[in-house]
Amino acid sequence: MTILVALSTSERRTRIMDFAVEEAKLRGKKLVIVHSLYGGDRTSEEEIEEGENLLKWAEEKAKAEGLEVETHLLVRGKEPGDDVLDFAQEIKPDMIRVTFFHFLYKIK
Repeated sequence: MTILVALSTSERRTRIMDFAVEEAKLRGKKLVIVHSLYGGDRTSEEEIEEGENLLKWAEEKAKAEGLEVETHLLVRGKEPGDDVLDFAQEIKPDMIRVTFFHFLYKIK
């Protein structure tokens, strides 16, 4: 049983992680934390490094609370919203938390 947390580099990331950590502790669930980048010439090395650092920060935060956690930097040539939804369909989480996307989708 998992909670999928899709993080961006927005200022809301701390609040989203705080909520996800508390929810995972309450429900005894694993956190799967992702950050999505488009890739190719649309993504710089700086953005990749920033994404890696974001995931490291999130992993450390979750582990400090004694939670099971895994992280994934998604660079699969997709828009972040589509990428996160596709990943969610692959892992079938119990809950999804996102920091910020300019989309509204219905998960099938």
